Amino acid sequence: MLPAALDIARTQIALAGLLGTIELRLQSIAELTDEGVFDLAWLPRMFISCDALNAGIPGIPRVLSALRPGGWLILALAGKGDPDDRAHVSAYQSLLATTLGGGPVSVEQGRALLAQRPS
Repeated sequence: MLPAALDIARTQIALAGLLGTIELRLQSIAELTDEGVFDLAWLPRMFISCDALNAGIPGIPRVLSALRPGGWLILALAGKGDPDDRAHVSAYQSLLATTLGGGPVSVEQGRALLAQRPS
């Protein structure tokens, strides 16, 4: 996890005058226990391992459960996930995402993740 990224985000939130309206957390999705409390969740998939999103760990269904009805989940993807076609994703982005635990994911793979539903 990247505490420095949260520091930058807090500064930007303050500059935008949005303190008190946005909550930032340094937390694994596996530890998320909130139910129906958020209007929006940003999930940087490229930095989250597949293991953390799949069986045995709450993953996407856990995040969906934390959203209020009508809430939004932004699933940030890096690349198509096809090792033969990286034209639109730089080698650096792909390497960085892979090094940080996630790696490139196709839009189709992202849709499959979002198709999971809370239990």
